[in-house]
Amino acid sequence: MPAAALGSKDLQSLVRIVGHDHVSASDLDRLTYCRDAMSRSLIQWRKGRPRYLPQAVVWPKDTQEVSQVVRWAARRHMPVIPYGGGSGVSGGTLPIRGGVIIDLKRMNQLESIDEGKGSAVVQSGLISAELESQLNAQSFTLGHFPSSIHITSHGGCLAARGAGQLSSKYGKIEDMVEAIEVVLPSGSVLPLDAKKIPNFPGMAPLPLFVGSEGTLGIITRSRMRVHRRAEAAHYRAFSFVRMKEACWAIRTMMQAGLRPSVVRLYDPLDSLILQWGYERSLEGGLSKLLAPVLARFKGPVGLVKNRLKEQLLSSWLAHPSLANFLVDRLPINSILVLGFEGDPEIIAAEEAEAVKICRKVLSRDEGREVAEHWLAHRYSVSYKMPEIFSAGSFVDTIEVATTWDRLAELYREVRRAMAPHCLVLAHFSHAYPEGCSIYFTIVGSKPEVAEELELYDRTWDAAMKACLTVGGTISHHHGVGLLKARYIGRELGSLMDLFRQAKKKLDPHNIMNPGKMGL
Repeated sequence: MPAAALGSKDLQSLVRIVGHDHVSASDLDRLTYCRDAMSRSLIQWRKGRPRYLPQAVVWPKDTQEVSQVVRWAARRHMPVIPYGGGSGVSGGTLPIRGGVIIDLKRMNQLESIDEGKGSAVVQSGLISAELESQLNAQSFTLGHFPSSIHITSHGGCLAARGAGQLSSKYGKIEDMVEAIEVVLPSGSVLPLDAKKIPNFPGMAPLPLFVGSEGTLGIITRSRMRVHRRAEAAHYRAFSFVRMKEACWAIRTMMQAGLRPSVVRLYDPLDSLILQWGYERSLEGGLSKLLAPVLARFKGPVGLVKNRLKEQLLSSWLAHPSLANFLVDRLPINSILVLGFEGDPEIIAAEEAEAVKICRKVLSRDEGREVAEHWLAHRYSVSYKMPEIFSAGSFVDTIEVATTWDRLAELYREVRRAMAPHCLVLAHFSHAYPEGCSIYFTIVGSKPEVAEELELYDRTWDAAMKACLTVGGTISHHHGVGLLKARYIGRELGSLMDLFRQAKKKLDPHNIMNPGKMGL
């Protein structure tokens, strides 16, 4: 049952901390903050009122106010859930035990840049796109470009160990952070340059708190490593008849010491969508495909096209096994998008070496246009997903990762596990010398909400079990949250006990984002 709103005395206590305009227990704000962007939550919204509601929302202006709110909550054993941009897709901010949402978006400053050290101090509520814009204005870059860059907060990226589209060059967010300031569950503050955690001999803050999704403390500020903006950038695409040869090419590049900024290999279905996008979008491709049919109809052509597209999608989703079977047999090449940025001479040499590697196997040089189209539209996919929900279906993404020796098996087994349930497409991204991430997209549909939720859960369960059986990791950059909580113990094994002990030591009353990450 949703938690009841706070009493007037408790609300007045919060008002004294953050001010009257920065605390709310209204139904509107409680509804607004009851979920993140997890697809399961969006499906549930079709049933009406959500299951979980916070009891209040607060908007502190600085670390001191965050500390005071946490102390207030600790005295009452009241759950607190840190909240950034709300763009998480794993249920990491769902208030499953009620409590207070602490929205950090007022803490939105780039405090300083140290040009000599190549670092910047950033408050956690700053939106990633705004952070990048402010760094660019001073000729720097963080190098962190998640697909959700326009809505995700810097602190949220740290909490979930996020990755951006240029991670092969700059690394993930945990590779960029040098120091963090954390409000602990007691309300005490771990300073920015703290070398150890009180009562945790030998334990450094960074590996414990970065990626802990607010279950151990709230990261309020961080010092990040920044880079001078690249002087030049080259983008290029190749197509491969066989995906395994494309994976070999990527692995060879990374292990040869090349550092492309972008590495994205699309499987056949995803490549088809990418190519249609290049030829003026999927809509344009479908219009060309349906032109003979549309010519027979009178009336608004747009309405007819929309109905035909919906019927086509419904037919495919009603028979996912057949749809995936047919896709596997389509004569479609897989497209690899490569990007290089930095010193012009260095990236020209790296690109030349990458071309040599690709030409050692059966591939075709697609030139720059397809790759540059990807660059121009690289954030567009996130804005297409609501159209699928509006049509009565659901879409979600599942990112897993493993080492190169297991990558082909991971792709095959996870896709095979999900194929009976949903339409499945994928791309390989975030490549490193050791291995690579696979980013699956699933699309499914059922006529009733209860059936759709059951299908969604069944698909996720099949994917997670297949991933763990192969020896992959269940999350590369979306975090664990609530969605993957019941699988993390199987992946971590005895290390999960160490995580639970840290939680019990730091947060004995379990007030920090309870129920997430298997805690």
